[in-house]
Amino acid sequence: MRADQKRAFGGRLRELRKASGKTLGDVAEILDVSVVYMSDVERGNRAPFRPELVDKVADALGADAAELHQLAAEVRGAFELPTERMPERAKEFVAGLARGDQYPDAFWEQVACLAKEQKQGT
Repeated sequence: MRADQKRAFGGRLRELRKASGKTLGDVAEILDVSVVYMSDVERGNRAPFRPELVDKVADALGADAAELHQLAAEVRGAFELPTERMPERAKEFVAGLARGDQYPDAFWEQVACLAKEQKQGT
């Protein structure tokens, strides 16, 4: 786990917290963690929160949970994805990615375009 990756997650967390007008204590209380722990995460001295806390902090700060999960995943070297609301086809696709299924660059360009269109349409 690289220190700069931990700092990227923590730094973004700090930016979001400050933009929301919340203190370290406010967010620590919402997450039921200590202020010291919260501060350590923001400074990159501890690993990012576990996935359920990432969701909780994103909700508390009005932030994009996907962005925080991505930053946390980069630190862990693994992406954790809740699948309970995911269609079965999507689960099969994600499982293939986890197995190491390979796709050409053109495929990923199409996926990125579709995702962008979907996001703009919602």
